[in-house]
Amino acid sequence: MPTTVKLKDIAAAAQCSVNTVSRALRNCADIGDKTKERIKLLAEQMGYIPDNIAGYLRNGKTNLIGVVVSSTTNPYFTISLNILLKQLRDYEFLPLITVSRSDLLDIDLLADIVRSRICGIISFSDVSDEVINYCTYGNIPLLLVGVKKENENVSTVCADDYMSGYLVGKEFVKSGAKRPCYINTNISIGNTTRRNGFLDAISQSGATCDEYYCSYADRIDEEAELREKLLENKNDFIFCYNDEIASVISELLEKTDYADYTVFGVDGVWRYLPICRRINSVGGNFENIIKCGIDVLINEMRSGETAVFTKVFPVEIIRA
Repeated sequence: MPTTVKLKDIAAAAQCSVNTVSRALRNCADIGDKTKERIKLLAEQMGYIPDNIAGYLRNGKTNLIGVVVSSTTNPYFTISLNILLKQLRDYEFLPLITVSRSDLLDIDLLADIVRSRICGIISFSDVSDEVINYCTYGNIPLLLVGVKKENENVSTVCADDYMSGYLVGKEFVKSGAKRPCYINTNISIGNTTRRNGFLDAISQSGATCDEYYCSYADRIDEEAELREKLLENKNDFIFCYNDEIASVISELLEKTDYADYTVFGVDGVWRYLPICRRINSVGGNFENIIKCGIDVLINEMRSGETAVFTKVFPVEIIRA
């Protein structure tokens, strides 16, 4: 693991004083724009970690593991956290749970988490490349769970999102339905992959797929409009990004006289949380995915080895 880059290292590379580097990185008015731009670019290329993060890394760590989720209402996170907490206790680690409202672990949120002197991070949300860079060079073990990212510097354990969409698409082909649709959301990575798998499968039947959008934050305000689109276009096979949205759609359509339709979600949360609505779904085994992820992260923290680990778990259709 590379040594943490210091201001004096950047100053030597930029052939200027440490004070100039410090003031350029803090956007001080007495430093010219071209100098600021040159020093900031150099700092990024060298993997510099700002002092407000690096300082906490130098002060030692605890048995806390930062856990980042993007929602407090989605049962997927409730179930995942329950499994996660039990397994962390078995390893004698404690979680520091943080909610990323934008579904992204960015550098500002990372700084807040690191202030608690965590010894590793498990994120159920997407992470920015800047965060991955800082964690890599700052020697902060980072694991993504349920999110597959193309960046080769971050470890990931997740279900097969593409195959999730593809299997549901095959269900459409077998069903004899005529008008499929996919309901998007504002979560980009898994959403895009699931959508692509679904479209690839239904293309075999020559059907045209409608697409609608349902955001998490404003979905209650969008319900009426979404229901009208489904009814107007007579969509009889509805694939939703996850079970939470699929439950909303099922409830909306039950309040109409619309019949002969199929709704699919992703995750199969009702298997783990009986209070949830039973709906058709597709997904992997939560316990296997999370246990694998924790084992990887704990091993990295204890051994100091930082080899990137990626494992994609199989999925299956889960019938209500």
